[in-house]
Amino acid sequence: MYRIWGKIIAGVILLGTVSCFAADMEFTNKIRSITTNIIESVSDIQKKVVAITDFTDLEGNVTTLGRFFAEEITITLVQSTKQINVIDRLQLSKLLIDRHISNQGIIDPAFAKQIAQVSGAEVIITGTVYPVANSVYLSVKIIDVSSAKIYAAGSEIIARDRILDDLIKSTGTSITQQKEVAADEKPFSPQVRQADVFVFVLKEVLYENNVLTLNMSIRNSTSELRYLTIDTVRAVDNNGNERFPSLFTVGGAQALIGERGRIYSPRKKGVSDRFDIRFQPGEELKARICFRNISSKVTAIGFLEMTVAPVSIRDSRGTFARLENDPLTIQFIDIVIPGS
Repeated sequence: MYRIWGKIIAGVILLGTVSCFAADMEFTNKIRSITTNIIESVSDIQKKVVAITDFTDLEGNVTTLGRFFAEEITITLVQSTKQINVIDRLQLSKLLIDRHISNQGIIDPAFAKQIAQVSGAEVIITGTVYPVANSVYLSVKIIDVSSAKIYAAGSEIIARDRILDDLIKSTGTSITQQKEVAADEKPFSPQVRQADVFVFVLKEVLYENNVLTLNMSIRNSTSELRYLTIDTVRAVDNNGNERFPSLFTVGGAQALIGERGRIYSPRKKGVSDRFDIRFQPGEELKARICFRNISSKVTAIGFLEMTVAPVSIRDSRGTFARLENDPLTIQFIDIVIPGS
């Protein structure tokens, strides 16, 4: 985007130029911040060859907005370091087409290995871009091509400007807008997400006295004892406001909630840094998330995001270790508030 704004004609009025420059600086700074984190993460795992794919919306569809962000990150990454070899999305697409391999937005293990075979890439940079009210939500993931394991992930909320608005329009009406229009016509439909062996189901949405309640279930899909750590919970409403829960419970255990949706566990001797939940083989536990002070002007939650860390059992005594280097993020999108 900085390349585009550098060519603005001199006839633009001063006020418009200042406004656009400020928006451009925010976008540029956030892209640079994301790129710096990518460089640090790739360096930490001692990888040299990186492939960048088109970004998608939250349903896995490649969009014009997604292509734009992938291109901007590619250029910034190339300009920021000479220590990493970058295979950009256009070259990668050509390689896949030449070998009759179908390109796709969602990276699964089989597709990741195909990318490695045709390009020599050691890691893939991919992500999602999704418009929410007057902002754009961007998440970026660094994936190992050999295992499809997420090494690192991050997200940003970026204010929309004229260029982003044009890109969003070219992509088409947002999913949020479509569902808000059809909210009266379609009944509530449960949403299902999976993180490692844990299956999350959003089952019910309730709204009363300005309190939004989301009833969920979390199930251990394996025949083994497992633990799950909940790190953070946050949401963004249809007006672009970031919101954090006032109440979070799993299996009857109530968590303490810190700044910016950080989840803590109350203990008899104080507060633990981690909210660990124990799941028996195949066990399903009820979960509840409440958000207070939700006015009637809020008609939908654009997305609900939870950062979790599956935990491995080390021995028969139940000793476990958190997978600190393998956090997972799950998102429920377009949650229409009943009666709004």
